[in-house]
Amino acid sequence: MRSLKIMDGCKGTQVFAINPSGTTNTTNNGGSGGGVGDKLLHHLQDHLRVNSTRSRSSRSNLSFQSPNPIGNNLVLETLLPYGLPSSDLLEPQIEPSLKSVDFVETLADVYRRIDHCPQFEKSKMYMEQCAIFRGLSDPKLFRRSLRSARQHAVDVHTKVVLAAWLRYERREDELIGSSAMDCCGRNLECPKASLVSGYDPESAFESCMCSRAPGGEEDDTPRREEDDTPRGDEDDDDFVMVGDEECSTSEEDGNMSFCIGDAEVRCVRYKIASLSIPFYAMLYGNFKERRREKINFTQNGISVEAMRAVEIFSRTKRVDYFDVRIVLDLLSFANRFCCDDMKSACDSHLASLVCELEDAMLLIDYGLEETAHLLVAACLQVFLRELPSSLHNPHMMRLFCNSEARQRLTMAGHASFILYYFLSQIAMEEDMRSNTTVMLLERLGECATESWQKQLAFHQLGVVMLERKEYKDAQWWFEAAVEVGHIYSLVGVARAKFKRGHKYAAYKQMNSLISDYTPVGWMYQDRSLYCIGKEKMMDLTTATQLDPTLSYPYKLRAVCLLEENQIEAGITEINKIISFKVSPDCLELRAWFSIALEDFEGALRDVRALLTLDPNYMMFHGKMHGDHLVELLRPLVQQWSQADCWMQLYDRWSSVDDIGSLAVVHHMLANDPGKSLLRFRQSLLLLRLNCQKAAMHSLRLARNHSGSEHERLVYEGWILYDTGHREEALAKAEESISIQRSFEAFFLKAYALADSSLDSESSTYVIQLLEEALRCPSDGLRKGQALNNLGSVYVDSDKLDLAADCYTNALNIKHTRAHQGLARVYHLKNHRKAAYDEMTKLIEKARNNASAYEKRSEYCDRDMAKNDLSTATQLDPLRTYPYRYRAAVLMDDHKEAEAIEELSKAISFKPDLQLLHLRGAFHESMGDFVSTVRDCEAALCLDPNHADTHDLYGKARERVNEQLKPAIVSIALVLPIYALLQVKVEDSKCPRMLNFNVPLLSTRRLANSGSVDLQGASLSTSDRIPFSWEQVPGKPKDLNISDDVDDGDTPRPKLPPGWWRRPHDLDDGCEGDDDFDDDVGDVDGDIDNVDYSNDAFSDAIDVFSLSEAIDIVEKKAQREHETAGSLRLKLAEESREMNQKCSNFIIERFLPDATALAASSALQLNVSQISSSNELCYPCNYPEPEACVSRTVCRQSYSSPKGCGLHVFFPWRMKHKLCGIKSPVSAQAHCSVKHKKHRS
Repeated sequence: MRSLKIMDGCKGTQVFAINPSGTTNTTNNGGSGGGVGDKLLHHLQDHLRVNSTRSRSSRSNLSFQSPNPIGNNLVLETLLPYGLPSSDLLEPQIEPSLKSVDFVETLADVYRRIDHCPQFEKSKMYMEQCAIFRGLSDPKLFRRSLRSARQHAVDVHTKVVLAAWLRYERREDELIGSSAMDCCGRNLECPKASLVSGYDPESAFESCMCSRAPGGEEDDTPRREEDDTPRGDEDDDDFVMVGDEECSTSEEDGNMSFCIGDAEVRCVRYKIASLSIPFYAMLYGNFKERRREKINFTQNGISVEAMRAVEIFSRTKRVDYFDVRIVLDLLSFANRFCCDDMKSACDSHLASLVCELEDAMLLIDYGLEETAHLLVAACLQVFLRELPSSLHNPHMMRLFCNSEARQRLTMAGHASFILYYFLSQIAMEEDMRSNTTVMLLERLGECATESWQKQLAFHQLGVVMLERKEYKDAQWWFEAAVEVGHIYSLVGVARAKFKRGHKYAAYKQMNSLISDYTPVGWMYQDRSLYCIGKEKMMDLTTATQLDPTLSYPYKLRAVCLLEENQIEAGITEINKIISFKVSPDCLELRAWFSIALEDFEGALRDVRALLTLDPNYMMFHGKMHGDHLVELLRPLVQQWSQADCWMQLYDRWSSVDDIGSLAVVHHMLANDPGKSLLRFRQSLLLLRLNCQKAAMHSLRLARNHSGSEHERLVYEGWILYDTGHREEALAKAEESISIQRSFEAFFLKAYALADSSLDSESSTYVIQLLEEALRCPSDGLRKGQALNNLGSVYVDSDKLDLAADCYTNALNIKHTRAHQGLARVYHLKNHRKAAYDEMTKLIEKARNNASAYEKRSEYCDRDMAKNDLSTATQLDPLRTYPYRYRAAVLMDDHKEAEAIEELSKAISFKPDLQLLHLRGAFHESMGDFVSTVRDCEAALCLDPNHADTHDLYGKARERVNEQLKPAIVSIALVLPIYALLQVKVEDSKCPRMLNFNVPLLSTRRLANSGSVDLQGASLSTSDRIPFSWEQVPGKPKDLNISDDVDDGDTPRPKLPPGWWRRPHDLDDGCEGDDDFDDDVGDVDGDIDNVDYSNDAFSDAIDVFSLSEAIDIVEKKAQREHETAGSLRLKLAEESREMNQKCSNFIIERFLPDATALAASSALQLNVSQISSSNELCYPCNYPEPEACVSRTVCRQSYSSPKGCGLHVFFPWRMKHKLCGIKSPVSAQAHCSVKHKKHRS
């Protein structure tokens, strides 16, 4: 590092110079795929020598030109042995993760359930959150949820699995010299702390005992309190070696013996009896052994040594004196005789001995056989921490893959959904088509208990079966996932049908999905697979509009352009997605196009870049390794020396050409694969391209190839920092500085400190660290970045002149990004035009300039800002600031709906914290507090510590609660009615207490006999809920009316609930019921002539409404006293009112009784008080008090004497209306259209 200067890098030799004799140097340290045949290489080299027009005068024109069309065709045939890409072979990938139609609602729901679930259940909820975050592009969200799940874990098994999973996420298995059981220094991942059961979330992030003990040798394995006793030595009377001939218990102390063969083990009876209940029963119960001094134990399968160990344990309660073989015998003995303390001691001791994979393979069978929970956990921990290498161990697969093995793990308490989720994810990453993957996923489905677990297991099985081309099984598993609620699996169902030749069925499936749910991009993307022509292109365009991050539409449009011989247009199309989302498949496609255009330099650039992302990538639909294609392309381009590579890297880094810089670094690593600094530079470029997985891999390789201790500590610090361990990263940086002062160590420390909010003192310290870093030797690229960061700290400290100097010095060494910082300084100095010009320079220089357009929008007027932000969105739709700015402008223009739509458009494909928070604030300003709560909950699911969102969430919840208060008060007022209805009301005819303890009443309708007295039937059930109770189906109970059906006979089944005609004369209970068959006959006739004004739906159920009840009863009273001559005008008015609302049927059955009781209560009041009080049911304009009373009595004349009368006590629930104005809600009001539909 110290000698890494730009001129030192230019002193290398030309490694890839062409051999003038025509021989080829096939040594290639940069790839693992090997070379190509000698004959082909000689041909390509000769072709290159003859036709090359290489020019050293211009470094910008490095592509190979050939005037020979025959030679070009031969080269193309060599480079493209499998032809050009075809649109028929392209398919969108089905993601093997949970995917919801409404992702925001899913996030909000998960947050609510995490917030309200019991503490001991939080770990499971965080695992569900992990499954949801698994499908997102940001791995930090998944790792944060995984840490939270481990933090709230309770049992040993969950702690072991999650700690191993956290270690795997850092892929420490790739670090040379690391052991599976190495401790990171915190309880969260400590292998020994994971074996301690119990819920202690506060200590999860504390330092573990391993880091406190010198050398990490302290054993923190859980033991009994007796373990603190000092070990016995040879002079201790209680301790003897197991192999000694005589027992430690003397003849005087022992009062019984166990005989095993010819040997005799002297024991103390009460100590042996204390081992377990069976021993106590045998030695002190009603058995013969109670009176025997010698007990024969020969047939019990225990050796003499083990029995002596049992005797020693009965007195010392310790097993660490004994050999492993003896402890295993004690474990078996303890299981056989239910010695729980002995089993626990043996289990704990054996678990502490498991440190290596060999130990685990030896002991896990014993643990499973004896159901030793802790021992199995320790063995399982070693297996899991050795992943993924242990996945290829056949012994391990025997333990996990088949159903019998899972049952054995279940018996030991170690078969869980979390375990198989972890194993299956790694198996899918290693080889999705393998039998191991299928078996693990099958076990995952067997362990699934909750809905989301089944959705995940079944969906992933469908994805794997689809990859294995087992389309029938894939369809079955996808359909199973859909049945348990995973809508996204319908995409898999359609794909499986398509693969089985049912293209139209697949199209109908996707078409139905789009019509049934709110459309999202992936729906149209997958439907396009089953379309042709313009419809296909329209679906692809819609998919891109809804979700511009989907790569398949860009790829397919590019290939279609290629098939139309518009190769350059195809490259332009694929560049749209590569500009903001780099992936190996898109780079491969562009390399394919470049070869077709004979742009071999561009093709080699893309192939090297994709090999950086995935070193094992197979080109051309999996038929050629990427390294092989590099070997074919390398002779066709200009060869660079190491000095040329450094100059190219410098130029491309300065022009913000990250993909070009990756290709140059890959070329340099082919010359010097052990150069750790190049690996580190590679990781920085990958982080800028948002390829975090590949960046971490490069960083681990940099650590492995580090040439010194202080350099290794720096790279370990960056690994810790990038995985969320900031404090540990600072410790590594300080340790590296203590060994040697280097640029990277100071830079790491300053960067980690500046990550938090800085006060003036902290800012000063960061400035000192960066100044120290600049004094240390380094290359111009890194010093430019340090100067840029130093300028940012100066700006935050209001030292604008010093910041401007830093940015200017960075620009002098071609750190182009410093234009942005300098523009910020000009803006703070109110030099808006200079700031705009500075950003314009950055746009002209940078290849990836979406951020430059975004920043320049801050230094111009609104119209120009809109244009810049529109350009930024086109270049990189993942940038959220343009959406937030446009939404804010729309809100300022009072276009609230458009502002919400602008944010929702981005949230649909990128649920960003800032976007959700802003949309929640907009909803709050519009008074939509329910939507505000939902958006805040979704945002807090992404970041539970966001203070602004917490404040907004609290305010919105308070407003929602205020809006719900009236409803809550109404419920609180209605609930006492049901309690008070049970109070017995004195009445001369019958008691009026409702008995809620009787069985539920039948919903079967009464027999439609003309002799049935409905009023009598109502009276006969006065002590019950006012429904009809049947003695036999179709016959009311206790109804003394003759019927054709005998008590013992079952009447014929009745038709479903229907309309029945109410009697015209309510005073005559025996008349007025029209037979149901008459209604049916009317239906067969002219339905428009049927009068339904007096019909009622006999079996309907409606919501209890006290105010509507009064209107209903009043309506019945009016109809009771009307005559045929005086009703015509009033009936016309009624028919108009009845068409306004449908009736409330349950009110007819319940409220007449309640109103009757109210009337009887009202009669007992003082008349003068009734006339002057506003608390009565009808505070209308009656001239005399008797008018109100007479009206009440009139209502009582036709109603059942039962009732509650509670409306007297709750007058504010009544409807106030003027005298003589009828209520629009009546007992017989029906919608005529609805009647016709029902009867037809």
